[in-house]
Order: sequence, then structure tokens, then C-alpha cells
Amino acid sequence: MQQKLLEAALRFQKQEPWLAIEDYVAFAVKDPNSDELGYAAILGHGGKPPGLTLYRGQEGIEFFQQLEDGEIAPDFDDEIVTENSLRLEFLASGKNLTPSFRAFLPNYVPATLDAPETEWLTFALDCACDYVAAMRADSELAKERYYDAYLTYFGRKPTGFDAQWTAVDYPLAPVGSDLPVNELALRKLQSLPVSNDGAWEAGVIYNRAEIVTEGARPWYRRMAVIAHKQTGHIFKAESLHPDRDAGLTLREFLLEVVEKTKLIPLELHVSTDTLWETLKPVTDGLQLRLRMKRFLPALAEIREGLLAGKGLIESPTPEPLRPISELH
Repeated sequence: MQQKLLEAALRFQKQEPWLAIEDYVAFAVKDPNSDELGYAAILGHGGKPPGLTLYRGQEGIEFFQQLEDGEIAPDFDDEIVTENSLRLEFLASGKNLTPSFRAFLPNYVPATLDAPETEWLTFALDCACDYVAAMRADSELAKERYYDAYLTYFGRKPTGFDAQWTAVDYPLAPVGSDLPVNELALRKLQSLPVSNDGAWEAGVIYNRAEIVTEGARPWYRRMAVIAHKQTGHIFKAESLHPDRDAGLTLREFLLEVVEKTKLIPLELHVSTDTLWETLKPVTDGLQLRLRMKRFLPALAEIREGLLAGKGLIESPTPEPLRPISELH
């Protein structure tokens, strides 16, 4: 199977499709085993290594669209650890280009391809050769374009494939605001004599300096954190398994911290739309302002400390500013 993947990669390289097609999702490929759709982007513009990325499923295509729209910054935290894709890159090795294959899953360390992933990417590369040939031949199929639709390749047994234009039609997953809130905990906090505090930050920190090898696939240490913006005081921080939902965890943390400290922030700052949606029902219940901030200084400082091997550095608990009754 690995030999078939290598042969498909070399056929793809011979066509040099990056000379004809820019870095956008060009076509879709249905997984021969699961029927999941993958969305293929041909790489090679802007100094990037040539190759192909197959973004897997709804999560994959949404990631690519956010990346294209500038909603996700192309750095380590936002890209490598949130991407769901299979990738072929041709890396310079002397005067030659050597194919490199990697599988990306959110929160996990990039890994070699397993057997089903190998079969899917092999099929995608064969489809890419057909797509590029059709584009260069200016075929009628390649000329047809529809809004929110992709030319989609389907396997045809025992060999070969068919292609047709298919609209993107994924069922909407529940957003954070649709998920149930612990109303009992909220009512309890609303009756407590809490004091008003400054701005807090809530978010997830990835520590690429620490790789956890528990389970079948290694993953980057990921921590859910609530911290005081002005002082950097860490109210609560906890390591998360890759499959644990960070937004729902931070919901629980916020309720716990307010109950324990008898403090409530003037504002809670987050840096992603997903966290904003998930935390909004709780912040509304606590009558505090939730704000989007693309940069969170306290969390950035905590992350830098982790990367430097300093661990979590505690600072004094901030003093409350004024009674919450004066705020509402």
C-alpha cells in the first residue's frame, strides 16, 4: 500500500499542478472506505513546498475556510494542533524533491499515515492528476462551477472513479450556545455576595515542549486556563485529554472559580469564536461582559513560561475592586 502511495505521489509530482492551480480547495474526494468527504488543496504558491493537503470532513473544510479568511493565524497553536487533514509535501533534499506524508488530527502530534489514510490519500492523488488534466484540457466538466459546490470524485469498483459537482451540505453541529448550562450552579452564584474584579482571560494553551505518549498516538499537552489579565494570577488550570471539550471545561472552571473566590470579573476575554459561543450563556447568567480579544496577554505570558520550562508561576490573588452590587 505504501508503494502505491509513493507511485501516486510521483505521478502527481510529474504533472507539476502547482504551476497551474493556486492554493485553494480545488475538488473533493470521497473516502473509499468511510464515504467521508475530503477537500483537496494543491500546494506550491507563495514559497510553500509543493504538494497536496486533503482536509477531512466538515471540521477540515471549516478549518481551511477560517485560515483563508484570516480567522486563524498560521502559527503553531492555531494551525498544526487544530488541523484535520492528510498532507503530501515535496521537501528539498539536495537537488531533488522528496515526498513526505503526514496525518494531522486536532490536538495530536502529526503522525505517519495508517492504512485507511494511506488508501484515501493515494486515491486523492490519482483524482488530482485527473483534475489537473481536465483543467489543462479545458474540459466541459472543469468549466462548470457552482457556488458552494466542489467537483467530487467517487471511487468506482473494482477500479477507477467518477466525478460530479456536489454541493457542500453538512448538518449543523450544535454550537456552544445550544448546549445545556448548569442552571442550578448559576442560580447559586447569583444569590452569593460576590465582589467585582478586573478583566479575566479564558482560553487553551498548547505546550509543544511537552508531548504526552499515553495511548496509541502522542499528543501535545493542552491546558484550559482562567487567569487574571492585569496580574497574571492563575485562578484555575488543568491539563486536557485531546478528546475533552475545552469550551465546556472552561464553563465549569468559570463557575468553580467564582464560587471559590467570591470574585466576578468586570469582563471575560476570549480569543476564539467557539469559546465565545460556548461561554456566552454562562456570562449572560452571571451578568458579566464577554469580549473577543485576538491577543490575551496573561495567557501568552503563561504559555511562554511553559515553553521555557518554568511551569505554572503563581502570582498573588488580586484584590476585589468593588462590590458587584455597584456594577449591576
